[in-house]
Amino acid sequence: MPLKGYVCPPGGEEPGRQNPVEYCLSQCTKRCVSPPLLAAMYKSDVENYHVGDYISASMMSGSGCMRQTFFERFEPFFEIPNRRYWAFRGTHAHTIIEGAQDHIAKFGWLQEIRMATQLLYEDEPMPIFDEHGVFTGTYDDNTPLVITVRGTTDAYLPKPTHPGSDTGGLLVDMKTFADSKADQFVKGTFKDTTYSKNLQDSWVAQLNIYAFLIGRTPIPDWVHEQYEKEGLPKLLSEFFPRPTELFIQGVAMMSHPVTGSTIMHKERYGKSSEYTIDSVPCWDPEETEAFIRPKALAWYRTLNLKIKPPIVEEKKAWICKSCCFRGNICFPETERPQNEEAPAPF
Repeated sequence: MPLKGYVCPPGGEEPGRQNPVEYCLSQCTKRCVSPPLLAAMYKSDVENYHVGDYISASMMSGSGCMRQTFFERFEPFFEIPNRRYWAFRGTHAHTIIEGAQDHIAKFGWLQEIRMATQLLYEDEPMPIFDEHGVFTGTYDDNTPLVITVRGTTDAYLPKPTHPGSDTGGLLVDMKTFADSKADQFVKGTFKDTTYSKNLQDSWVAQLNIYAFLIGRTPIPDWVHEQYEKEGLPKLLSEFFPRPTELFIQGVAMMSHPVTGSTIMHKERYGKSSEYTIDSVPCWDPEETEAFIRPKALAWYRTLNLKIKPPIVEEKKAWICKSCCFRGNICFPETERPQNEEAPAPF
């Protein structure tokens, strides 16, 4: 269900009060956000296509909370405006970047490719839904489960290894950072990482899931038309070439670091130092699929069968601190001790 409205923050008319968005835009006497900006934030929220049973690459990367997503999809909610701002700011930055597509189309770059692939689970029966799409609690034992997973690229340059090849190309994922996080990204000070101190594990997973999905997405006619219009060599394969070079482009207020580069990064008091940011490792497609399959199944049970998932594990408990569902319909402090021995959701 969409965001219904906003909660008065500290310093507002009545801190903690839930307000319909119309009230915030037209009647509030102690504004925490100007109506034009708040209206834009609200429009971005309610027009987000990540709704219902949509399973995305970013969800499977493991960066968020499954239960929070479950509630956001199916429960009406109110939120403090500031907690919806970061997602809006990221969307805004992406929109600006997408606006320059005409300048890079002649070089073969593609943006905002909608991807989808189906995963077959031969040992899982297909759930049966009623005419309203509600799970009946029964299964068709003669039909194996099929799950659709999706994603949308930020920027992708197909460069087949050879004509007709199903591999090759560059994939760039734009990530908006606070300057403090950009500093961690550049200096490599992230903790508990598997691949690099410059890279959070969820970022590596997300890029590789995108690459996997691209390699299983048929090339649409509009891409062939764009390439013909720009006089570029035809893409001869049926599916997009799976990218083998993966990049994260940071977009912070004061810097724009990118993986695989050596840059001069400004320190405090104006001093600059040289840092090398590690490249994003590229997984084999078999490795990526093995990573995806249990997560897609867990998300399917959450979003399609509407089975409420467990709370996040202790190391991600910081997510709960700013969650609007905490103490309302979710009680992590009460549940977490009971779930210490419970199996992970995937």
